[in-house]
Amino acid sequence: MDTTTVAKRLIELFNEGKASQAQEELYHADVVNYEQSEGDRSETHGKEAVMANTAWFFGNSEIRTARAEVAFVNHDTFLVKFMMDVTIPGVGEMVGDEYGLYKVRDGMIVEEYFYMAPVA
Repeated sequence: MDTTTVAKRLIELFNEGKASQAQEELYHADVVNYEQSEGDRSETHGKEAVMANTAWFFGNSEIRTARAEVAFVNHDTFLVKFMMDVTIPGVGEMVGDEYGLYKVRDGMIVEEYFYMAPVA
């Protein structure tokens, strides 16, 4: 799969409420996830660990809105804008945008970086 096809498939599945299926289909076994918010950064290594974090988020958060759209595709990377209105246990209410930057190699996502936009 080329980068554009990977990006479109990720968005399609996410917007259908199938984030875990997207990860199962599109993530490389050695994917690395980077989360960044207010200067803090954490890393998660490996498909199973990344999927476990996603399962926790969707299983424990109150999700009012979670939509995504592809903002840009460029060679082996793509940028996704996530529009979120959620309450996360231990964090609180999050209303605003989050951006995900994805790196693709051999048709699979090998890295993802998440950046929080200022909360409304």
